[in-house]
Amino acid sequence: MNILFLSHLFPDNIYTSFGTFVHERTKYLSKNCNINIVSPRPYVIPLKFLGEWYKYSLISKNIDFKFAKAYYPRYVTFPRKFLFSLEGLSYYFFSRKIISKFNFDIIHAHQPYPDGYAGYLLKKKYKKPLIITIHDGYLGLLEKNILWKYMTRKALDDADRIIIVADYLKEECKKFGIKNLDKIVKIPNGFNHKTFFPMEKDTTRKKLNLSRNKKIILFVGAIYPPKGLPYLIDAIKILVKDRQDFEVILVGCGESVGGKKLKAKLESKVKNLNLEEYIKFVGAKPHEEIPLWMNACDVFVLPSIAEGFPTVLPEVLACGKPVVATEVGGIPEIINESVGILVEPKKPEEIAGALNKALGKKWDHKKIVEYSKKFTWEEISKKILNVYEEVLK
Repeated sequence: MNILFLSHLFPDNIYTSFGTFVHERTKYLSKNCNINIVSPRPYVIPLKFLGEWYKYSLISKNIDFKFAKAYYPRYVTFPRKFLFSLEGLSYYFFSRKIISKFNFDIIHAHQPYPDGYAGYLLKKKYKKPLIITIHDGYLGLLEKNILWKYMTRKALDDADRIIIVADYLKEECKKFGIKNLDKIVKIPNGFNHKTFFPMEKDTTRKKLNLSRNKKIILFVGAIYPPKGLPYLIDAIKILVKDRQDFEVILVGCGESVGGKKLKAKLESKVKNLNLEEYIKFVGAKPHEEIPLWMNACDVFVLPSIAEGFPTVLPEVLACGKPVVATEVGGIPEIINESVGILVEPKKPEEIAGALNKALGKKWDHKKIVEYSKKFTWEEISKKILNVYEEVLK
């Protein structure tokens, strides 16, 4: 099978950790398919005074990932509050030239807009089946703009299959007005079991130059508003009243536009609350190094206020680590009482209490690892391949 992947959520030479869940999915599917990835990027004049936007001008036009080649055509973007509804058309128009060179049997778009709408236009042009994957609660945002909603519904209604990564997204599709809910298939995100597996904790701490005497609470993820990090910082202020034998390590950086400003605010908040001894920002780390950080920790925390199906959770479970996370998005479909503790979002008191409990509990690490195995990319890619075969029939 020849698959055309449309995804603005794909890593490049500048944003190397961006969209790893799409990258890993592609790598495993490529064992059974020929895949071309088209990942458009906003056109930006290469002027350094543009700050974070300037980085977009440094992105390569194409990258060979060995398992597949990714192309990054530039398209004209617009202010999101006003003309973002034109982005789907721009995405399609400026990608047409490179796409015309490919032979493909299926169009697989990741996210309903702008990728899904561009996929819808390509389906009309090439008469090929369209699959759209919804990775998070994105549809709710599109409700705010009539044109966004119209274009997205057009794409989803015309798609041959809609893949959702969590059950709650089916209800979102229903609220959004999707006509045929029977074509929705749930296939969660997964993890690479050759990368994420249990390692000796002291050994990984030694490699990372981390304390061997303190309990370590770990966060890994992009530093941007949906991750709820201000609430985690408030929770740690509460937790230090009960115990001081721990430190929190935040792995990640604000790679998106505006992300650096948020990180600076969080660092200032930590300083103002006198928590510098307990909370450490260590920046972004290479994806292949993340398993070391996960194995070095005692508890993983995800204080998100919005989520889809965070791949970081099956990854850390595969390392045998318990999780404290909020009950948002698809998280309750991953975390149960044998592998972690769920709390309400935006509740620092609950986060603090759950972390205290998790640090004091004796977890069955082997059981956590065994539970994670249903999320391996081998299992997930088989399900996606079944969908491909169904639409081709």
